[in-house]
Amino acid sequence: MHHIAVHPEHELVVGTFEGKVTLDEHMVLKQKLMVDDRAREHFRGVLDYRRADLSMSVSEVKQLADYAMELQSSSGRWALLLDSPEQVALAMIYLGKVEGEQEERMFSSVESASKYLDIDLTPFLQSVSPA
Repeated sequence: MHHIAVHPEHELVVGTFEGKVTLDEHMVLKQKLMVDDRAREHFRGVLDYRRADLSMSVSEVKQLADYAMELQSSSGRWALLLDSPEQVALAMIYLGKVEGEQEERMFSSVESASKYLDIDLTPFLQSVSPA
């Protein structure tokens, strides 16, 4: 399950994931952002996977990266919030494919992601903080 929130006043997109997350769900999220009139290409964003089970294979992660590059939907910085070795491994594969095309990095804390995006993410992620 995912939730997406666009905060135009902060030029910020916040995506949160919980439970089993599949390739199809990621593609739906990207499609929602493409048609959301409030989202702009230059907005920064955070994708919070700390409560997610990324049920994706390596080939699906590569497919998602190819899809993201094909869309070229964002020129802003994006932070990936992760908390497990499996998430980090899949993110490394994804980031390796989009390197140079998209400005995305992975983080294990809200504080470090906030510094990267130059905005305090705490108020935007309070309701989904890990237990």
